[in-house]
Amino acid sequence: MMKQMRISIALLLSALLFLTGCAQKGDQAKETAAQSETVRSQTEENQTQPENQSQPENQTQPEAQSGSKAQGEGPITFTDMNGREITLEKPADRIVALTASDCEILYALGAGDTLVGRGEYCNWPEEVLDVPSVQSGENTNVEQIIALQPQVLLMSAMAQTDEQIEALENAGIQVVVSYAQDIEGVYEAISMIGTAMGKNDEADVLITEMKDTFAQIQEDSAGDGSETIYFEVSPLEYGLWAAGSDTFMDEEAQM
Repeated sequence: MMKQMRISIALLLSALLFLTGCAQKGDQAKETAAQSETVRSQTEENQTQPENQSQPENQTQPEAQSGSKAQGEGPITFTDMNGREITLEKPADRIVALTASDCEILYALGAGDTLVGRGEYCNWPEEVLDVPSVQSGENTNVEQIIALQPQVLLMSAMAQTDEQIEALENAGIQVVVSYAQDIEGVYEAISMIGTAMGKNDEADVLITEMKDTFAQIQEDSAGDGSETIYFEVSPLEYGLWAAGSDTFMDEEAQM
């Protein structure tokens, strides 16, 4: 059962980011995903100190990845996936995420409770439907986002305009771009979001599980390359889209 859940996370986080890219021409395609797994137990075990062990008062904690301070502390500095340097006074605790993939990553990291708003196509896991939705993509509604008073807006590099980003940042909202174009990019997105949330350990665990899952898939499904696959991303009703070469789907098929 755990193996199946890890496979779902690995494949569908990747697939969702591909679907997000396809949505730039109208956002009509319905994004789909499989259930994300919250990662908690391993980090709790690693962070628990024995009762009889005390730490020196002046002991310094190691710095977290991407130039940020130790997990749970602030300020946090990192670079988003558009090359912009981001500094947060503390780990983000009020988030609006416009893409389904970023919503899934947040839940997989155990940070779903920080979501105060979601893009209209974010529909999994099921509890995200209880979060207020905002217009996204070409129809991004800046006023709706500002009204939710988020600390951070997670968005792709696709449809939002420079003017919209400027208006959001003038309202005190830190815009963070999450934009993966391949599976390595998915790992980068998970790591970046983990840093922003102060959940570096959880991000590391999730990335490791995904890599292990893909390695197992490659081992279990080795073929001679003679079979072909058709990936229909969006049905004709919403504008026919199929996956081609140099896509997430293609990477997965090559396994």
